[in-house]
Amino acid sequence: QTTLNGLNDMLKNSVKFTVIRTNVAMLGQDLLNAAFPEPIPWSEIEKICKEYQADAIIALEKYDSDFIPTAGNIGAGGTGFSARGVASVNIGFRMYDLANKSIIDEHLFTHTTNWDAGGETILDAVNVMMQKNNAIRQVSYDAGFFYGKRVSPSWHYITRHYFRHAKGDDNLA
Repeated sequence: QTTLNGLNDMLKNSVKFTVIRTNVAMLGQDLLNAAFPEPIPWSEIEKICKEYQADAIIALEKYDSDFIPTAGNIGAGGTGFSARGVASVNIGFRMYDLANKSIIDEHLFTHTTNWDAGGETILDAVNVMMQKNNAIRQVSYDAGFFYGKRVSPSWHYITRHYFRHAKGDDNLA
């Protein structure tokens, strides 16, 4: 659900899409298989599109999460402790185009984020680190948001700094 929240938040600002969130859930397949599951049958896509008056469907078809503690440190002078972990999700989205009965996007990817925690004692740092659900939620949301950026046009502002060519300095050229 958190992944879909990220996708929804990205797409609701799109001029290209009007998002309708459904509660349709289907029985999943083997998560350990690296490939996508079989596509949703077109009869089911048609049924969902008709019910929600939609032209296309984006389906989250693969999801697996993991959190691995990776390191810890004792602060200078033996005070303060920190711990680090890596939160990751393996995600697969498909976008079904009803009019052409084609899958117009199929993207399987892994998104990871480092997660740092600290405290006065080792126990404090470990307790914060053990709140791994927060890390999984954040990395899941971000993955959905990033997929939304993939399928929807978005604006990016770029700032550039220009320098006058200094005599004799080819690095600035």
